[in-house]
Amino acid sequence: MAAAKTCFDEWYRERHSHRILSWVYALGDVMVKGAFCSRSYDIIVTTFQAMALLNFSDFGGYIAFSEICEQMHIDPATGKRVLHSLACGKHRILKKTGNPRTINSSTDQFCIEATFTSKLRRFSIQMSALDGESKKKIDQELQQQRCYNVDAT
Repeated sequence: MAAAKTCFDEWYRERHSHRILSWVYALGDVMVKGAFCSRSYDIIVTTFQAMALLNFSDFGGYIAFSEICEQMHIDPATGKRVLHSLACGKHRILKKTGNPRTINSSTDQFCIEATFTSKLRRFSIQMSALDGESKKKIDQELQQQRCYNVDAT
């Protein structure tokens, strides 16, 4: 993914030299093609979820939670949200050790669910919701930014 991003950055700078390109990874969507039980699926996920799934593309065993967060360069709170949506949601394409409903960052390990099946050939996996405290903090920051915009107007 980094090579594709670099290639696009170069093309964009050549085409629009007077513009600045900034990336907001949390807002992107990716279509991942996955093969489970000799059937292929089109899975629509966020950028972070796609990065997590790339860790398992050529690997057949279990990967620890801390290794996944380290390879993705994200904090454990975001890692919990990403992996919770992939391993504990409606479409469980990752298998995990430990409690099937929660993510424990110190002991959980993940691998691809080889026996995954779905009636749908194309589906999306939503990110898990923020916990209450993080959501309140983001809401306060949004209110503060909106006040600045209203004052400026």
